Amino acid sequence: MESVTDKQTLRYLGRRQPATVSLDLPSRPHHVEVIDTWNMTITPISGVFEGSVRIELPGWPYLALRITEQEN
Repeated sequence: MESVTDKQTLRYLGRRQPATVSLDLPSRPHHVEVIDTWNMTITPISGVFEGSVRIELPGWPYLALRITEQEN
């Protein structure tokens, strides 16, 4: 499931437990955060991402990714 606004995308991974996820982002810098919907925590992933990227995940279910376009 995915929700998109002008500057943010929210991708819910549900019951799957991937160790990584591949993203194809526009060629503009983005920040990525992992939202643990079960424990209600938000963890930023260090770095700035654009283009084809692979994000490391903790490997448990009910995670979401919040991908935010970086402001200039």
